Amino acid sequence: MRVYLDNNATTIVDPYVKAEMDPFFVEKYGNPNSLHAFAGETHLPLKTAMEKIYAGIDAPKEDSVVITSCATESNNWVLKSVYFEYILTGRKNHIIVSEVEHPSIIATAKFMESQGCKVTYLPINHEGIIEAQSVRESITDKTALVSVMWANNETGAIFPVEEIGEICAEKGVLFHTDGVQAIGKIPVSVKSFYVDYLTFSAHKFHGPKGVGG
Repeated sequence: MRVYLDNNATTIVDPYVKAEMDPFFVEKYGNPNSLHAFAGETHLPLKTAMEKIYAGIDAPKEDSVVITSCATESNNWVLKSVYFEYILTGRKNHIIVSEVEHPSIIATAKFMESQGCKVTYLPINHEGIIEAQSVRESITDKTALVSVMWANNETGAIFPVEEIGEICAEKGVLFHTDGVQAIGKIPVSVKSFYVDYLTFSAHKFHGPKGVGG
């Protein structure tokens, strides 16, 4: 018998999820935004699926949920949107990340660094997390974004995102948290603390590969 102990890397698709998806591979395949009968078969299910995503992260409907192919794309989208809107235009020139972020964050931060953006890589303490006070001390009037994971994929350490969010709100700095390892393991509510961007990937919590947000 084989025992799988690598759910932090990826998970099996839940049979219920697979059953829900099956009709849309060969039976119901119309573009949900088209104006024909095929679209009618997919428009409502898509709307229902989006409502489940909103409910799953306790997001108000006025928030935007952007569906991507994975969390790597989502993380790139967040950091590079900040780069184009704030760094490239000269409004800000600094971001803050932890030194143990996912490679999709670190690699993008290094790209931004190569383009002239200043990046602070915060170290972790003996408990494997960054301290919120270190975020406060690193923020300047040129800081555009703080990006800190919610839960670490290697150690399971939970980062103090609520406290970091409060600091970012106080300082007027955008806050992003990579929630990939949090969703499905601990309660996640974007209403419970200040956060501008939360990224996730469905295959980490028994959803299909190729879907993120």
